[in-house]
Amino acid sequence: MIRSNPLQESSEFGRRWRFGDCEFIEIRRQLLVHGEPVKLESKPLDVLQHLLENPGQIITKDELIGAAWDTSTTDQSLATAISKLRKAFGGPRDAVILNVSGVGYRMAVPVMCTVVDEPASVPFLLKAGDFIPGRPHWRTLKQLGMGTPHPVWLGEHSKTHENRVFKFAVDGVRLQALQREVTLSRLFQKSLAESRGFVQILDWDFENEPFFIESEYCGRNLFEWAQTEEFARLSLLERVALAAQLAETVASAHALGILHNDLKPANVLVSARTSDTGIELQKAGEDQAENWQMKVADFGVASISNLQRVAELQITHYGSFEEPNENDGSGTPVGTAMYRAPELLAGTAPSIRGDVYALGVMLYQIVCGDFLEPPSVGWGARIFDPILREDIAAAANIDPSRRMSSAAELAERLRSIEKRRAERKERASAIAAAEQARQEIERARLRQPWLILAVVALLAGLCASLWFYHRATHERDLANSRNETLSAMNDFLSDDLLGQNKPFREFDSSGNMLQETLVEALKRGLLQVDRRFSKAPEIAGGLHQVIARALSMRMESAEADREFKIAIQRFKEAEGPLSQNAIITELRREDAEISNGIPEAVQDATKCLEQQQQLISRLHDISPELQASLVVRESNLTLAGPHPEQWIHPLEDAISRAEATPNFNPLLLINLKRHLYSAYSSDEPGHAEQVIRETISYIQTMRGSESPVLFTAYQSLEDVLGREGKFSEALAQANQNYTRLSKLSGPKSQSTLYAWRMRVRAEEMAEDYDAAIRDGLALDAAEALNPPSKWEDDPLHVVAKSECYSGRFDSGLNHARQLIRGRNAIFQPESTKLGTFIVAECMIAQAENSESHRNTETLNEIDRLLKMVDIPRLAQTPEQNDIALAHVLHQKDIEGIFYVAEARLALLRGQPDIAKEYADKAAPFMGLAYLDPYEKKAFAKLQTALTHVLPQKT
Repeated sequence: MIRSNPLQESSEFGRRWRFGDCEFIEIRRQLLVHGEPVKLESKPLDVLQHLLENPGQIITKDELIGAAWDTSTTDQSLATAISKLRKAFGGPRDAVILNVSGVGYRMAVPVMCTVVDEPASVPFLLKAGDFIPGRPHWRTLKQLGMGTPHPVWLGEHSKTHENRVFKFAVDGVRLQALQREVTLSRLFQKSLAESRGFVQILDWDFENEPFFIESEYCGRNLFEWAQTEEFARLSLLERVALAAQLAETVASAHALGILHNDLKPANVLVSARTSDTGIELQKAGEDQAENWQMKVADFGVASISNLQRVAELQITHYGSFEEPNENDGSGTPVGTAMYRAPELLAGTAPSIRGDVYALGVMLYQIVCGDFLEPPSVGWGARIFDPILREDIAAAANIDPSRRMSSAAELAERLRSIEKRRAERKERASAIAAAEQARQEIERARLRQPWLILAVVALLAGLCASLWFYHRATHERDLANSRNETLSAMNDFLSDDLLGQNKPFREFDSSGNMLQETLVEALKRGLLQVDRRFSKAPEIAGGLHQVIARALSMRMESAEADREFKIAIQRFKEAEGPLSQNAIITELRREDAEISNGIPEAVQDATKCLEQQQQLISRLHDISPELQASLVVRESNLTLAGPHPEQWIHPLEDAISRAEATPNFNPLLLINLKRHLYSAYSSDEPGHAEQVIRETISYIQTMRGSESPVLFTAYQSLEDVLGREGKFSEALAQANQNYTRLSKLSGPKSQSTLYAWRMRVRAEEMAEDYDAAIRDGLALDAAEALNPPSKWEDDPLHVVAKSECYSGRFDSGLNHARQLIRGRNAIFQPESTKLGTFIVAECMIAQAENSESHRNTETLNEIDRLLKMVDIPRLAQTPEQNDIALAHVLHQKDIEGIFYVAEARLALLRGQPDIAKEYADKAAPFMGLAYLDPYEKKAFAKLQTALTHVLPQKT
């Protein structure tokens, strides 16, 4: 075994977990304690990684054993692994991993997971003739996977000369892919009576580096085999039969809830069909397709929706299936660009239709015999069979709503192609015969009345038949036109975005490889949109709008606004000044500006709404999508006001109309449901929780369980749980939201920082002040390097409050005074006002806990600070810049919190009557479920103190 030159190493993206004084680096499978590496065997590290992937959860012993051992073992093996981990960590026994008696284990310390660019593990190289590591009787013949630090080799047994394939891994990320393949291979073998369509994995070693799996050798891949004479001799029908065989295999995987996610010719192996005893079954005659067995390989990025089936069959749950393999950790989508469904580029979760798209592209290539080109504009000219053209168009349609819904349907179509051709021929013959009869009857000039009636009936039937035939022809032509347009879009996506040399890789001036985000690739591709679609401005407008919304979600406001305006112009060019698409896009543009905190966005949106309403009044027929967009826009301007409940019925009506409209835009329907949640959230949080949970269920059904659209819904769920006073549940949801977004968008994205900020707030409300202080300071440091592009509540205010709430007055006052001084323009002037109130409240708590801080000068200073803030005025007439402060303090409770502070100050001054007056003012607010628990406790202590003081004064 030869080590490569370290200077030739690249980098890879993987996860790094930080917990306590330790770190675990997935790429290198390395544990660091106090920054120093600790050597451990594979099993303890497998156990540790499973615990880290499920922070805060109790993992049963059986689950941990199943995750780390490939055969049944005893609890003692698990206990030994845990013991080795604890010894490596040092400190008390349960300091890092807590034993939950009779159940299992969980992490006892907070866990933070980040996706980082790590130096790749030093790869290893083999040369032909070397022994396979760990397999002394096997030698390498030739390398099958070239140009990768994870080589794939064809091996030969030194005595039996049998061939096997060996896939290797030297890092934790690739190891998980190999483990995933083993799990799915065993699932195929146990679940399918006929599993020959999948490569069988025969053995594996996940304990010693290099890790590897050993599988049967199934011949050349489809791309290589297509270059041979054997493939060239196949007739069109034989090629179609091979494509049907492939579709049937993929359909059987789908039936088990498994998505391949990377179907392509390189992952389809072709070999001569053999009997159970290994004898080749070569069939003479014309049907040569039956002589070949196509097998699907490489399930390293597959996802599975039915893990329960794995458990029922007692299959070791190798690898991680908790998250779909939509990203490889670097921001680059999983799968090969040519065969990747276009909707996945927009962040849609993998689906059956995604695999069907790949099958459609391969069907086109198998029929043409050309595996270098995908279907592009004019592709139909290469497919002479009209039925096959229809099947390819349906399977490889870039619009998922028009794409074939399953691999089984594709297989059935291909298997029945001759039958379908015969049926069409019969229909054409019937139409021709009817037309001939009509002509003969006309020529005969029949005069008998009863015959005239017969002729009329015959002609009526003929006309009906011809009309149906004409409509079918028209729809076919229209479908072909649409397919050409969609193929042009596919051409743009595959050529301009993905067809470039190394489309997601760039190099800096030093030659180091950089990672390019998908949005950056899309930005560059936009330069080609107007050129590509100069004759189809409506398509250009749609693409500009899609990119504008993606940029807006990334809070790149200026660029998003520019793309929205271009989209509006293109729609007007295509559809005229009253284009409904242009109006909808303008409404969305204003929504984006409000969401991204653009100054004066609310005033501009109000003016824009009036202008768009004038245009809408001139329309004769308003589309359901425009009606819904108008409701969203109107409600969005007033939901933050004093009476959001006024929008409940209009939103419910809009949702009902949308659900009754076929093919209604699902994202717009989701937006309507989210606005309905906001309308309920202030006064009926319980109903709001029901609405948002139903919305989450709808999104999961329509767009998959890991659609990025879900993240906003999950954040709404976190918010409503807090409004109901379910602070522990809100914190659990906040932790999940942060973990998901960190994996999807990276730890430094604005969306991840926002989820982090919400988690800090949730930690404070759950009274986990240590965590709130720690995470708040870490967030503050992160935002110093990557400041938010719009106003957000300063994380330091949570730190200051948590420090004061937990009795760390000096530190809390110091941080609150930083807020008063105004640390930067982003958090002004809200942070100054909020900091002033925190200083006042913190000084009150300090005085209550120490007589030395009850002097007249201190109490006068507190009084001065409270008068500066004047929260009751903000509650009654909030100014534009004060709305954010009201949001931080939950609007309705700000008066109550202020009155409690005034009452506590009055009691410190020896004025119980005044304290009682303020306490009475505060009382109506103190029953609010979402009120800060600290404030409720402070009010309860105040009431107890007043019951002792007031009777003595009387």
